[in-house]
Amino acid sequence: MELSQSVEQWPLADAQSGAVEPVRPRGRPWVKGQSGNPAGRPSRARQAAHVAEALIARKTVPLTNKAIELALAGDRTALRLCLDRIAPARREPPIDLALPTIKSRADLLVALTAIADAAASGALTSSQSAALTQMLIALRHATW
Repeated sequence: MELSQSVEQWPLADAQSGAVEPVRPRGRPWVKGQSGNPAGRPSRARQAAHVAEALIARKTVPLTNKAIELALAGDRTALRLCLDRIAPARREPPIDLALPTIKSRADLLVALTAIADAAASGALTSSQSAALTQMLIALRHATW
């Protein structure tokens, strides 16, 4: 062996059998970009998910009836579950704001001013005005 070889290339001798095996690199044992499991996830893992989904699908109606029964009996968790399905939490209401058709930068300035005025008067929430402003800025970047 030459002295120019790196320490990682030097073979190690097993004390009992005298067999020589190469040293494994520290840190990352796999080549960069190569998966540790080239074959991928075993197919039986996906099969288990399909089996569970099929079992639940067969019991959908009885499970729903049981949840309704528990809700009617006074179980607060079941009641919340049923009400969340009947009347889901409201998202932000639609924005009712008349904006001009934007064909030039001057129209964009008019639209941004209308959004700022509506936010200042309380007609728009801060999140609604931010969303509209971001949309108009994206339009500006896309067209000019």
